Amino acid sequence: MSLSRHFIESSLVELTAFTSNIYISSSLDHTIEPYYANLIGLTMDYIIDYIGQQYVFFDTLKLHGKTLQRFIIYKVCVTYLSQYLFHMLYKHYQTNLIKLRFYINCFIFLTFFPLRKYWVFAK
Repeated sequence: MSLSRHFIESSLVELTAFTSNIYISSSLDHTIEPYYANLIGLTMDYIIDYIGQQYVFFDTLKLHGKTLQRFIIYKVCVTYLSQYLFHMLYKHYQTNLIKLRFYINCFIFLTFFPLRKYWVFAK
């Protein structure tokens, strides 16, 4: 499969995962602290993302092995970066939470797509 097709399909999966993140996080923002709401939304995002990316890169679902290990390592790093950016930007700018989550998610996806394609989901 070509790089552009992987990028487009991976983007669509990420968009679906991100939409669930936004919906869950936004629903919880007024119930619990936004930092915790963001973390819960990210968790659901990651579950959807892992399953979807399996189909993009492998045309099947594998719930074990090196891919899962790499995905967990990748997501721990990305979660830390995402939460750090969210915390710093929200603390300083008190901006719209949905916009903030959107910008951070776009930054993360565009910056780390090569790592996903060539390491996390390498065949």
